[in-house]
Amino acid sequence: MAAAGVAAEKARYAERLRALQAVVAPPLTNAELSIGLELDPAHAHGAGVASQVGRFLSVAPRNRNARPDRATRAIIDRLVSGEAVLCVRAAMVPGLPREVLVCEPRETARLDPDWTAVRLGALPLPALRPACPADDDDDFGEADGAADGLQNAAGYPPAEEAEPRGQAALDRGAGRILLVDDEPA
Repeated sequence: MAAAGVAAEKARYAERLRALQAVVAPPLTNAELSIGLELDPAHAHGAGVASQVGRFLSVAPRNRNARPDRATRAIIDRLVSGEAVLCVRAAMVPGLPREVLVCEPRETARLDPDWTAVRLGALPLPALRPACPADDDDDFGEADGAADGLQNAAGYPPAEEAEPRGQAALDRGAGRILLVDDEPA
């Protein structure tokens, strides 16, 4: 690719990366976006360590050809067009980087409410999963026959009583069935 083409591509993707950084407040750091785009491992960033996004945004002569590879450009294009969603979760411990996740719009419904999902396109996002009450784990074995709280919260119907495993096979004429919990005769 000619030098002018490389420079134009670098400028185009630098603009898109800056737009991705600015969609949340406070803006994402180079390191946070690098980890979220899986360009750098999460443990790689410390004092004085440059991120890949930082290299892509840099105008220093040594980084003049630094630009995302084809796969990363495809992810960035999907984010900018709204086909993919950028999700950010606040740092669990002050001073640590925020978690950044790239996912499909339909997958945002599976995220906890402490995530912020941002779609750059105009289409709305599915609602985030509602927060579960703190005492959700104490409703097992309710007297009314309801399924456990996890199934009810997820919207699954109560499990039906299944026929014993061996009996169904015997009814079909399969002969003696040795199950794991049976003792040999």
